[in-house]
Amino acid sequence: MKNVSILGVSFDAVNKNEASDLIFNACKNKSELPFTVVTPNPIMVMNAQEDEALFSALASADLSLPDGIGIISAAKRMGTPLPERVTGIDTAYSVLEKLADVGGSVYLLGARPEVAEKAAERLTEKLPTLRVVGTHHGYFEDDAKIIKDISEKSPDLLAVCLGSPRQEIWVYKNRENLAGVGAILCLGGALDVWSDNVKRAPAFLIRLRLEWLWRMLLEPKRMKELPKMVRFRLLTGKSRQKRKSFK
Repeated sequence: MKNVSILGVSFDAVNKNEASDLIFNACKNKSELPFTVVTPNPIMVMNAQEDEALFSALASADLSLPDGIGIISAAKRMGTPLPERVTGIDTAYSVLEKLADVGGSVYLLGARPEVAEKAAERLTEKLPTLRVVGTHHGYFEDDAKIIKDISEKSPDLLAVCLGSPRQEIWVYKNRENLAGVGAILCLGGALDVWSDNVKRAPAFLIRLRLEWLWRMLLEPKRMKELPKMVRFRLLTGKSRQKRKSFK
């Protein structure tokens, strides 16, 4: 599979349909280790320049999706264009639809207490044949209990929504202990959206590639990330790529 490197972080050149097919196949044809999927955006790429654990976690993934119009723009500037923006939440929902068609299962991990349960209710209202075999909020410190519960339920898909970089590092650290899982997706705030606690940007803003602005308006604390976005733009100009070396 062709991939593109942006500041040392690799992205797979797939469209949403190809990505969802790859993940679904991994869900139904379980391997010795789960098929892991990350969805880096420009902020995550910048954070990976300074965070060795995050960089290693992103590099270890089986599939890396360009979740962010900034990634698509950077790849085009570099002369190595990617097919399209592939958002984690849309790709994941496509996989859930496929799983529902065959009575497949999912485990939802993350968000605040009761949000995962609410997301499970909303998902099963829309996809009645989808089996949500477990949920757990993201406010935990002991991995062992969570891993035991997930392993016993052996979901086809595990949605890990702990926020970056915690979710990527958690999956990287615990992947080998989750052998009964088909695929693991790192999905940030997906449970907040699926539970209807947070509304996605209106369709016209998504078409205008301004979903990032909507998120900042909903969560003003995200404004502090603007300097990183500016720096990402500067560092991804032609012939200007560089990445901090880890020793």
